[in-house]
Amino acid sequence: MTKEAFWEKEYFDITLKTPHTVQEYREKIGVKPVHEYYGYKVDQDADMLSLDEDPKTGQRGLTFVKKQFLPRTGIQYTDLVELLKTRFINPNFPQGKALTILESIRFSYRFLQTLVDPDKTKPATVRFAKLIEFLEKPQAIFPDLELLLHPEADPCKKHRQHCPEIDIEDLKNWVYCYFDRIGKLIVLESGEGPKLPIEGDIFNTDLPETQVGTLRKDGTIVDKDGTVIGNVTIDGKVNTKDGESFLEKFKNGWKRTRY
Repeated sequence: MTKEAFWEKEYFDITLKTPHTVQEYREKIGVKPVHEYYGYKVDQDADMLSLDEDPKTGQRGLTFVKKQFLPRTGIQYTDLVELLKTRFINPNFPQGKALTILESIRFSYRFLQTLVDPDKTKPATVRFAKLIEFLEKPQAIFPDLELLLHPEADPCKKHRQHCPEIDIEDLKNWVYCYFDRIGKLIVLESGEGPKLPIEGDIFNTDLPETQVGTLRKDGTIVDKDGTVIGNVTIDGKVNTKDGESFLEKFKNGWKRTRY
């Protein structure tokens, strides 16, 4: 196809009457280190594998698709998406109803994984309990999944004839059978997680009122220095970073939020 070829390793072993290691063979035929094929310099092999997300000093690794992988390979984003759907690259990629459920969940695997007990010796019903509870909740953050579970509430149902309906048991079985497998897929990570509808500064009810912290849309509460001091959980509770009640911690509470 490329009208180029390399002598096989056995050729050098025979003609030079010396067995060669794989590395020696690669040097004979001019194979370069992997990072050089992606445009990194000779001493930048660590940069190719870097996971540093700092927008100023990091984002040098190939895992940063938009900033590094696409411009270095010349691949179009749409083509990359189609490649990742192939069984050759992702043999664990779900099909049929399992794929429909996966595509209806608009959150990153990294976020959903925080709801799973990492102890794999525990029964699946225990490991995935919080994740299933989170996915089962009827809420606006899962509109596509909600329509699959409750198609009768879909005003456009007649236009979705080819969309399979699922029940709670289907959802549980999907989590038990596919969630760990999905962790082995090569995916395009958005980093998206649930967002609160409000954000702003939090004050107690003392006079004069005192600012307790700032509530962010991702649910974290930070102090004036930006240090996380609490968070809003997926079930609506407000805790300190140690898991205690935020209200009890600050006594007079955070009765007023400005946003």
